[in-house]
Amino acid sequence: MKTDIINESVIEVRGLVAGYGRTKALDDISFSLEKGLIHAVIGTSGCGKTTLLKNMLGLMQYKSGSVKVLGTEINDQTAVAVNKVRERTGVLFQRGALLNSMTVAENVALPFLLHRNMEPSAVTTEVEMLLKQVGLSGAGKKMPTELSGGMIKRAALARALAIKPEILFCDEPSAGLDPVTTRGIDELLLSLRKETGMTVVIVTHDLDSISRIADRVLFLSNRSLLFHGTAADAINSSLEPIQAFFRREAAC
Repeated sequence: MKTDIINESVIEVRGLVAGYGRTKALDDISFSLEKGLIHAVIGTSGCGKTTLLKNMLGLMQYKSGSVKVLGTEINDQTAVAVNKVRERTGVLFQRGALLNSMTVAENVALPFLLHRNMEPSAVTTEVEMLLKQVGLSGAGKKMPTELSGGMIKRAALARALAIKPEILFCDEPSAGLDPVTTRGIDELLLSLRKETGMTVVIVTHDLDSISRIADRVLFLSNRSLLFHGTAADAINSSLEPIQAFFRREAAC
């Protein structure tokens, strides 16, 4: 179930200008994302969704403006400071990004080995709990190549949850999945948000997912933020680019 609880901001973007070389992908973007909500970043193909995600993750340097994640200015801080922010966030990549040379359990264990000083037995216990949480009990010994698309997403989600993130970033979590599997991922994200209170930021083009799980919607168009509000207001918006998007008349 979606929530309308309003809390403090965990991400603040002000006057963001970002792009590649001399090309601007985002021009003067400003918004705040509230704690504990699911925020969907949507828009047509090439509108800057991925660029915005990269800037929030600190994966590229923005040209000007400000991006603060959990109170830390991403561009102006040292690598140590930014890494401390990353240790408080999780990422579910579009294709899962599991390492094919490692078992599912070994993939999920990676964050514990990189960021935690834990005994092997404790890591094993945590990994088993995470796999159970995402509905993959007993799949720890499988290799990624043995998994279905939905199972890969669930395993990658378990890995992203290992550090108990305050913010979970998801890049097209339903990409390549059938509607039934997509609904399952959506329900899992809703359940995890309810259990943990974490903030979720999702880049997506799946209209059903947006309706099911998004508390807030950010609609990007022509390098700008055209709309930021509730999912219901986005769906009922009179703005033509948004109407075309929800009528499936715009390329996503």
